[in-house]
Amino acid sequence: MNPEIHYNTKTFKLLMNVSDSVVYAVARQTLDMVGSSKATAYRSGETQRSMYSRGVQADAQGYYIGNFTNYASYVYAMGNSTHWTNEQTQPQWFDAIWKQYGDMIIDNCVRRYL
Repeated sequence: MNPEIHYNTKTFKLLMNVSDSVVYAVARQTLDMVGSSKATAYRSGETQRSMYSRGVQADAQGYYIGNFTNYASYVYAMGNSTHWTNEQTQPQWFDAIWKQYGDMIIDNCVRRYL
């Protein structure tokens, strides 16, 4: 799955100047917010379980989160007209939660870890 998050200029500058612990915390709180809001597609629970079992992952470019099933990218791209088995599911759940709570997540992490 390849969701894209577009930061505003102020947010991007803030993130470029924060410590690694703050960036990790932003990823972790975003993951937790997606999980606690039950926005992830849920039929068998595998998509959500894969998200939690892998947690926040690190690579050479930084940290990432996701749903790690073979079909996650297909389900993630489904639109608003989808009849979800879980009525709390939101299309493109990472993007949707970030739009709703991204500023709050960044603010919380910066206050706590800086």
